[in-house]
Parts: sequence; structure tokens; C-alpha cells
Amino acid sequence: MYWNEHPNTNVTKYQIWRKEKYNGVTSDPHLLATVNRGTTSFTDDDFYYTTIKNQYMLYYDVRPYYTIENSYADALWMPVFAEYPMYKTADSTLILSSGYDNFISNHPNPFNPITNISYSIKEAGLVSIRVFDLLGQQVAELVNEEKEAGEYSVPFNASNLPSGIYIYKINSENFNQTRKMLFLK
Repeated sequence: MYWNEHPNTNVTKYQIWRKEKYNGVTSDPHLLATVNRGTTSFTDDDFYYTTIKNQYMLYYDVRPYYTIENSYADALWMPVFAEYPMYKTADSTLILSSGYDNFISNHPNPFNPITNISYSIKEAGLVSIRVFDLLGQQVAELVNEEKEAGEYSVPFNASNLPSGIYIYKINSENFNQTRKMLFLK
């Protein structure tokens, strides 16, 4: 996973958390690591996937630590749709694979001025991805076309927009979702 350095210089470290959801049951959060400011990526080496289809989802959270306030930020869990998990063993060969499920997210978030909106759809059909400001006015249409089931990514360039929170929305045959992103100049 990747993230941008937090703009607040009082952030001195980050905690990386994971929780798992299997057949509708979500585990307690698990602290994976604590890293210092300047680190902007982490690989979860303990988790791999096989091609056996199953209902499984991972959630990750990167929490900044504020030195002056002596506190961590509130959790902001980001879902990662996956297939059946298999934990790493020394003598096994595992295939990293991702199942097609309905999902949308952007990275990095916050961003300046470009972020990539990644999405996955499990059924072919017309897909629309639009971006709105907080007044509900559309500021961009990124996708409006027929797509096969699969995973996709589209860049969003906000260089001609003011800093702030923007809403992006995906509409497809059986999937409608709205998410927030933060543009910081």
C-alpha cells in the first residue's frame, strides 16, 4: 500500500492496521507495524491469495500520530476485495490474484494534483464515473462507456480546481457508490 506524507509536520509516525472480513464476520483490528515519518509505503507480506473464489475482504488503515496532541488520527478503513486468503509459508508457491468484485477507491488520497481512481466491476455493462464538488456540481466525467467485468484505473487531474473535498461516484449495472477525496495544493 502507498500513501502521501501527511501535510501536518507534527505527524512523526504512522501505524498500519489490518482487519479481515470473511463470510460477513469482521475480525478485530490488528496492528501490523509502526513506521516513521518519511515512510510512504508498506507491504503486507503475511497475506497472499489463491485463485479459489470465496467471499473475503481486507481492510487497511494508516493512522498518523500527532506529536503535539499525543494522539492518533481516527481510523479511516480502506477496503481491499480479495479472494480466499492463504498465509505465507516457507515452502509454498502462491499466486497473487484479485477477484472481480464491485469496488472503487483512489490513490493517493489526499492528492496534489493527480490521483488514480481504481475500480473493479463484476458484471459487464455501462460504467459512469463522475466527480463533483461539495455543492453537487459536476467537475469531471472520467468514464462513460461499456466495460467488461474486470479491474480498471483512471487518472483524475485537479490542477484547474481549488483545493478541497471532492466526491466521486461510480454507476454501473448493479453497483453505485460514492466516495470522498481530498485535493491539497
